Amino acid sequence: MRWSASNKIALTTIVVLAGLYLVFESGEEPEQTGFSQGSDTSSLPALREAPGELSSSSRPLPLEQPSKRGGVSSRGEDTSSHDFPGPHEEKPSRREIAGSNNEPGAQPTISPEEDSSLPSDEKPRHEKQTNNPPDRENDQPPVRFVKLDRVGAELPIDATEWSCVLDKSTGLVWEVKTAEPGLHFGGNRVSWYMPQLNQSGIYAGEPEPEDGTCHRLSSQSDDKGPEFNACNTHGYTWHVNGSGLCGHSDWRLPSPGELRSIVHTEHKHPAIATQYFPHTQNDYYWTSSTYAYDDRSTWSIHFRVGNDNDKKKKLGQYVRLVRGEQTLSNGSVAN
Repeated sequence: MRWSASNKIALTTIVVLAGLYLVFESGEEPEQTGFSQGSDTSSLPALREAPGELSSSSRPLPLEQPSKRGGVSSRGEDTSSHDFPGPHEEKPSRREIAGSNNEPGAQPTISPEEDSSLPSDEKPRHEKQTNNPPDRENDQPPVRFVKLDRVGAELPIDATEWSCVLDKSTGLVWEVKTAEPGLHFGGNRVSWYMPQLNQSGIYAGEPEPEDGTCHRLSSQSDDKGPEFNACNTHGYTWHVNGSGLCGHSDWRLPSPGELRSIVHTEHKHPAIATQYFPHTQNDYYWTSSTYAYDDRSTWSIHFRVGNDNDKKKKLGQYVRLVRGEQTLSNGSVAN
């Protein structure tokens, strides 16, 4: 069978197109065909393209897939330095990737907590920081009050007999009341009396309560005058200082702020730490401050719930003396 010239050209065109298609699909460089760069292809018929398709000269080349085994890519690049895992190969850990900086001895740049290749028991553990101290079963709260014996020496916290209490938060020392009748009897009432106020024109109070609630001491003498009667605050203070309670003779009436400082609002009836201040009454206790709007009255603190009020100086109320530097005038209720 003899081929005409047009049949030969058509066959050659089909062969060339098939070769180009295979080259594009395989990503390999096209082999040299019979048409060299200088060959004349003007005699080949123009290729028709479907509507909307790109011509073979303007189609984008397929993305190059690097070889996981290394070697030379279809573009002539050396891929021997690449290590791309195959679909069934184990991926390197983050530590290996971080350390593979193509430098000998390169150190990992991820923290041990982020490294999934470490066993869970080898990862450092960080405890949550809080502002609260750790709970300890045997921890004890700081001791605010200290029991003192009759000469002022400190006693253990479980002492059953003591004469005074030191408040470490203020440095003040307080008188402790007793259950037995006597100078420090917890149930004794006295009137408010400060005779030196007479010189300034302020009502000084009464030597004895008008309601007769004071239990006079058997050893009490009125030879020195009514101001030294133990049934008023002035005479009572004089007797306590004369006895040298807890080794001191500078006892006095507390200011409102000082007396408020031993009120404990977590305690009720009475509002005070009774393990240190036994025989405290649910009633008013005298302070040293005269009421500004009525000099016939004085500020008093009620130890049933810890409130304050002005009370007439002529009435019989309870008293608790204090010693130490006066630093609290009005003060605040302790919690």
